[in-house]
Amino acid sequence: MLAATLTLLLLCTGLTLASVWQCRRNRRVGLEVRCQLVRIVGRKRKRELELLELRNRRRLLEDTVNGSTAAVEMIHRTISSTTFEMFERFSSSERTRENARQTRLAHDRASSGIYRTLRSTNRALHALANVVIDSRAGKKRDNEGKPADRE
Repeated sequence: MLAATLTLLLLCTGLTLASVWQCRRNRRVGLEVRCQLVRIVGRKRKRELELLELRNRRRLLEDTVNGSTAAVEMIHRTISSTTFEMFERFSSSERTRENARQTRLAHDRASSGIYRTLRSTNRALHALANVVIDSRAGKKRDNEGKPADRE
């Protein structure tokens, strides 16, 4: 009976030690899994923030080009108007005034076309930038979780 009790006691002690060892191992593996999950989520969040920053920079650039174009156009129009008004006001002959009016009309049409082209080119370039940004974001999304994506 004593031998059976000692055997049972040794068996219980062995099982308890094995359980403690297994619990510690599981805790360590759980921590490793959580760390890997944090790294994966961190990389994903970093990519999302980089994409957001890229989109914001694109918007800022588009707004800057639009604002600069509008400012230059306004200054250009002011200078050209002043110049043509001086021709009309101080010209001694009607022929010179008429030439100045025709030149002003041609100038205004040409400059309006140029600024319109600048604005539409800016919109087109930024639409293309959106497509490139979105396609890159899609590729990164498609590659998530693949072994090549691991660090």
